[in-house]
Amino acid sequence: MNQRKKNTSKVCEAGKTTGSDQGGGGGKRVYSISLKNSEDVRRLLSATINQLRRREIPVDVARTIIYGSSVLLAVLEQGTIEKRLSKLEEAVQSTEGQWR
Repeated sequence: MNQRKKNTSKVCEAGKTTGSDQGGGGGKRVYSISLKNSEDVRRLLSATINQLRRREIPVDVARTIIYGSSVLLAVLEQGTIEKRLSKLEEAVQSTEGQWR
């Protein structure tokens, strides 16, 4: 039985069946991947593609994860750009008075 603490941050869980569901130690194994940056999304995409190639997950599940990942990447990129823009705006404002 998995006794790991649940992460309360944003977590994506992709289930992977690792054995027979009819006993004998098989069952469902769940991986938690925290999606906080583009490297985390890259790992999720890589794992999803590999699971799909091994036929461990259905195509529609893989398609949903890949689509959601592409949306998340766009949101993460936008957040990065906004942070960089704020820093540039602060730098311009702090030097604006020096040039007058």
